[in-house]
Amino acid sequence: MIEINGRFMTQKMTGVQRYAYEIVSRFERQSYKLLYPKNATLQTDYQGVAGIGVGFGSGYLWEQVSLPVTSANKKVLWSPCNMGPVMSRNQIVTIHDVFSIENPEWVSSNFHRWYKFILPILAQRSRKIITVSEYSKMRIIETLKIDESKIKVLGNGVSENFYRRDSEEIKRVRIKYNLEKDYILTLSSIEKRKNLSRILEAWASIKNEKYQMVVAGGLGSKKVFGESIDLGDTAKFIGYVEEADLPALYSGASAFIYAPLAEGFGIPPLEAAACGTRVITSNNTGILEHAQEYACLVDPYDVNDIKDKLNDILANPSICSITEDMSQRLRKKYSWEAISEGTFKEISEYA
Repeated sequence: MIEINGRFMTQKMTGVQRYAYEIVSRFERQSYKLLYPKNATLQTDYQGVAGIGVGFGSGYLWEQVSLPVTSANKKVLWSPCNMGPVMSRNQIVTIHDVFSIENPEWVSSNFHRWYKFILPILAQRSRKIITVSEYSKMRIIETLKIDESKIKVLGNGVSENFYRRDSEEIKRVRIKYNLEKDYILTLSSIEKRKNLSRILEAWASIKNEKYQMVVAGGLGSKKVFGESIDLGDTAKFIGYVEEADLPALYSGASAFIYAPLAEGFGIPPLEAAACGTRVITSNNTGILEHAQEYACLVDPYDVNDIKDKLNDILANPSICSITEDMSQRLRKKYSWEAISEGTFKEISEYA
């Protein structure tokens, strides 16, 4: 049996939390024990994943002090979300990226200092590091000074729930989120790395009255990201979208744009393509390893390039079109089932 750092159960489901949930939910229940803070409030996103509340405190205090005391190196511990207890020697950690160290301007100064201090120690002490792309592997080797043999690339996936939805389901979601116009969808937080400001600047310069830019996603933590963005009249912000609504929201969009400055992997473009929606996304870092198969690519630093691609995709319905065959192929190629199986196999070698 393996133990799992379940701190993610107390957090809203975004990229790394989705990764943890999709993998753990496919493990055989008797094969693991998931531990989370005893007195913390659990999010409702993680249906089907059972765990045990242990220890005291919450957040980093629970993770760095209470969890390792509870676990006590008796069983191998897997920490799936970039961080784990440095006192646990019998541990495997998934490191999705090292942006918080490499790019201090993208996060708060306290967050940067914490990760710069603790992540190299965690990486050195962990028995194995799992990551999600060859790009992230390269950055971990260089930034954290880790030997290549210690790192295993297993990737990310797209859920079988992401497929083209029918007109009735799309209509339901449009009514729920008050989307009267045809829309371009983007999924973002205010994190500087997500590059929302350039997307909105490009969209504002187009002045296309037929379409609306819809921004979905949580605001993120201002303690981490340290900025706010004024959406003005250029876009409609609909906030955090329930997991059950995402496939229909993707399916109803005329296009999906996601142009971060950097990504370890980047799941949203893959989800949109699996729903048959045309995608504009960044031409760099880990996202390129899968997006070059199906997306229109842009330089995320170039507002004019983003504007031109938006104009192109709206003017020509055949540009970067996604066939049903392609959607099915992407769901099969990036299957969470296969990634979950590979992850459990990798962890079990140290159990």
